[in-house]
Amino acid sequence: FLQDEPSPLLVSTISKKCYEKLADEFRYLKAQTVEPLTTFMDFIAREKMIDNVCMIIQGALNNKAPAELQEKVHPLGVFDGMKVIMSETFDVQGGFDDVYRIFLVDTPIGSYFEEYLKVADMEKDEMPRAGVETSQVGGILTKQDLEIMKATLKKAWLEDFNSFVQGLSGTTAEVMGHMLK
Repeated sequence: FLQDEPSPLLVSTISKKCYEKLADEFRYLKAQTVEPLTTFMDFIAREKMIDNVCMIIQGALNNKAPAELQEKVHPLGVFDGMKVIMSETFDVQGGFDDVYRIFLVDTPIGSYFEEYLKVADMEKDEMPRAGVETSQVGGILTKQDLEIMKATLKKAWLEDFNSFVQGLSGTTAEVMGHMLK
């Protein structure tokens, strides 16, 4: 998988190609599976989706070009909407409305973000609202610490993954339950 790369090989090139190969093999294996393994593998990929989305939001807040962010994207967490966001014609700095629609609504991790945004938007003594307006997303994301957001999203993902695994019961629930708690 490195035969087409020019010499000398850089560590970053080897690393990038290894991650791409891992993602390709993961997608191939997933294409051969049936339920519940397909959903299990979806859960595995969601962690990298969260990482990618948080990195892109951070890049947007720091006015980074999509080409700069493309180098840092983990191939296992790539999904269809990312191609739109990562194109040179897309203006990430123009607002979070499209980012919200593409990343936070049209992806498997959208429910985690939706819940996070509801909680982040509420005041200390206020109950969470039923939903978050699209126009409010930019303000919420710029006020919040992204590391806290990432940790909260991963916690929600782990809880969701754990409840899925516990629903499977048997050896899967026993072994994975210890890892996911």
